[in-house]
Order: sequence, then structure tokens, then C-alpha cells
Amino acid sequence: MSKRHVLITGLPGVGKTTIVKKLCKELQTPISGFYTEEVRDSKNVRIGFDVVSVDESTRGVLARISDPNKNSKYTIGKYQVYLTEFEDCALLQLQGPDLLVIDEIGKMEMFSSKFKHEIELCFKQDRIVIATVPLKCNITLVEQLKKREDCQLFTVDKQNRNHIFQEILQFIKKINI
Repeated sequence: MSKRHVLITGLPGVGKTTIVKKLCKELQTPISGFYTEEVRDSKNVRIGFDVVSVDESTRGVLARISDPNKNSKYTIGKYQVYLTEFEDCALLQLQGPDLLVIDEIGKMEMFSSKFKHEIELCFKQDRIVIATVPLKCNITLVEQLKKREDCQLFTVDKQNRNHIFQEILQFIKKINI
């Protein structure tokens, strides 16, 4: 079985999303999917995360700092996760062309059983998936993906983040996009 999927991992804040955005701009092929983006307030303090389609036409809320006026039963640290808003945006982005970008398959996203099911299907279909995953996690699906024979894992760190992009790009081009 040849490797046809790309998993990008690394510690939070190391540049995984930046690499994904650069790949979307560089690859000359139709792409569907989404990336997650930090949301900051006027004082540049991170207050949450949004999910954004790769073409940037659609945006939805993934998480926000806990708000007593809004009640979500899903929380990660100080963030409330808003599944309905996330699913309304992200699940639509998983349909489409042969190249799919998923940034990220992480703890917040795994609260959604619909999302988890769709991710499992995406890796079984005849398409190429580029996904970011946490470096350290206890998420069964992520650990299973990391062990798949058809997935190539790239680990981003502060030492290689400026040049690993080219390595990932060349690998994807060899898959025959």
C-alpha cells in the first residue's frame, strides 16, 4: 500500500496551520476542507477558535472562552466547544474534490460523533487527505491514523518549521495530484 495521506503533527503553536495554509495556496488543484484559526480580542488575547473553509468563504465558531450566558456541555480547559456551529461549517467542507485538508483532528473536534464518522470515511475513500493532528493526545482515532500504512507523518518543530514545508509539498506532488 502506498502512502497517499499526509499527517502533520507538532506541539501547539509550532506552525502546523501556517503550513496547511501555504500548501493550499501552492497546490494547483481543487481543494476542499477547513483550517482552524485563533480568534483574538482587541487586546490581542486569544478568546477562541473558528473553523474556516480553505477558500475562506465560510466561517463558523469552534470554541470560545467560557461564557456564563452561553451554555455548552463540551469544554476543553477554559474553552466551551460549540458543536452545532462547528458541524454546520466543517462537515460541509469534507465533501468535494480529491484533495481534502483537515486542520485539525483534535480534542475539540472529537466531541462531534458526526465529525469522527466523516473523518473515518474520508480516509477510506479514494482521495488524498492532508490533516493536522496533535503530537501528544489520547485520541484513539488520531493514534490509529498515525499507524496507518497509507499515512505519512511529518513532525513540525521550531528547528524544522521553516524548511519542512518544501518536504511536505514535494511528497504531496509525488502522490500525483
